[in-house]
Amino acid sequence: MSLVSQYVGCKKCTVLLLALTIYTATVWYLAKLSQCEPLDHNEWSQPADTTAVSNDLPETAYIPNNVLLVIVISKPENRARRDVIRKTWVGSYVEHKKKFAVKFVIGTLDLNANKTELLISENKTFGDVLLLTDHLDSYKNLTRKVLHTFIWVDKNTNYSFVLKLDDDSFPKLDRIELELKKRTSHRPLYWGLVQSRKPNKKGKWAETHWKLCDKYLPYALGLGYVLSKDLIHRIAINADGLTLYNNEDVSVGAWISPFDLERKNDERFRTKVDTNWDHKQCKDYLLVHHLSIEDTEKTHKIMKSKGVLC
Repeated sequence: MSLVSQYVGCKKCTVLLLALTIYTATVWYLAKLSQCEPLDHNEWSQPADTTAVSNDLPETAYIPNNVLLVIVISKPENRARRDVIRKTWVGSYVEHKKKFAVKFVIGTLDLNANKTELLISENKTFGDVLLLTDHLDSYKNLTRKVLHTFIWVDKNTNYSFVLKLDDDSFPKLDRIELELKKRTSHRPLYWGLVQSRKPNKKGKWAETHWKLCDKYLPYALGLGYVLSKDLIHRIAINADGLTLYNNEDVSVGAWISPFDLERKNDERFRTKVDTNWDHKQCKDYLLVHHLSIEDTEKTHKIMKSKGVLC
């Protein structure tokens, strides 16, 4: 074999070895994040939805630079929930309106004209509804809805932090805002009730396309979590290449997993279904979840009289 042939063969081996090293390091890093074992690549199936997300989102008057923007994921038919939120925890903090804003996010694709007109009228009355006209509102499309919302936030606002909520959550906005203002770290922030567990195989939350490893990457539960604006921006600019998993909270955790950030797990973000209320600790809770309309009104009365959420 000539020296040239030997050189070419050696160079090919070096390239292959380098590629294998990079691949192995990437898989190890993702597995390390959730302290789980990577799955055999032979078990991989077709990826989840990676269809490009439209950037043709509604524009509103530019929201000025403040501390906290609250995004509440709602449904077209949940007017009663939105009204009770306006009368309770939003109404309690009207004096802080220069420090935060609230937007109820609703998809209107395929809604009939009467329902759409009602939502438009609601927004004219309150000015707090974000209508995603190219989004079909359903649980199946929730991840895409959250992604569309983050793109809109990145394009139209300049808040330092975003609090994403479900419309059956009740936050203590003043406490959350105060802790954000006291932060001394400049690292990107991901703050909520963080967990990492094995994927669901059946039911509403089944995640059939999760193939990164045998557990989810650490993610904050969708009941309520805070993202700093730099993480929102990174999600928005990479939207076309992101995998949309079935669960929006799992998706967000995966999207931001490669970044150097402060991942803050906080058990003061509570879900009513999974919690036997500890009234001694209740005074410290920052958010409670899975509240009915009646629960929300009751929680508001407790907040006004005792300053706690339960």
